[in-house]
Parts: sequence; structure tokens; C-alpha cells
Amino acid sequence: MTAESTIQAAVHKINLTTLEHYVDNRVVLTALYAHLAADSTLVGDGWNAHIAGPIDVAFSADGATAYLVNNNSNDVVVVPTNITLAKPSGANPLTEIGVGNSPIGIVASPTSNKLFVANSLSRNVSIINATTNVEEARLAITFPTPEPLPGPV
Repeated sequence: MTAESTIQAAVHKINLTTLEHYVDNRVVLTALYAHLAADSTLVGDGWNAHIAGPIDVAFSADGATAYLVNNNSNDVVVVPTNITLAKPSGANPLTEIGVGNSPIGIVASPTSNKLFVANSLSRNVSIINATTNVEEARLAITFPTPEPLPGPV
């Protein structure tokens, strides 16, 4: 890494049986242009999602959609699991759903169309309708505090 390096949010495909990493089957969600990893060949427009700090992911019950939580941009980006490296011509941008401050985790309900996002700095949970991709509510919560260490350690 050098001073000219950039850090971007990327999703890589890995075969969990063989642990093979498919280098050119990855998506750089924040890229303006899509390039092959092997030789930097330009393959088209990138997805150019305006996200930062991916921290957690959840999947729909059917596995067709991934929901990526972004800690620094305070949102959830909706990613079809069959997404391509380059954004097809005329394709809509990825859906970005605003949530509370500093989201740290997400869970998808296996029995309903709801997503639940824990927001640490705003101390609440965002409830998202996964059918409409809209935040429906925020519930106030109290995050647990760690136990103090006993005496000098």
C-alpha cells in the first residue's frame, strides 16, 4: 500500500468447499469503473455506491439478496447476490437505505420481510421493510456495558 492507494468496499466470491478465491468474480461496490483484477482491463461502469465502512451482512431467506451494513455512511446497501462486476447499461443504482448512527450489525428475519439493524451511537434499532427497502421505525435500546475488571490486573 502506498500514499496513492485507495481503499474501496468490495465483495469477493469464495468457494467455501474448496476455499478457492475467484479473483475476477468480485464487485467493487464503490468503484466508478470496473476493472479485471488480473490485468486492470476496463470492463465497464462500476456500481459507484456511496457507502463507507462495511461492517456486517445479512441475506434474504431465499439467498437472492444481501444486505450490507455500512458503519461510516450510516446505511444498508441492497445487493443482489447475482450482481456482476460491471454495472449493466441502464441498470438502476444499488439501493441505499439510511439508518441510525454507526450501525454495527444486521439480522434478516427468516419468517418475515423485516431487517433489524443495531445502531450503536444513536442507541436504537432500525426496522427495515425488505420488500419496500424503507426504514419503518427506530426502537430505542440500551446497549449493555462491560463489567469492570476486579482490582489491579
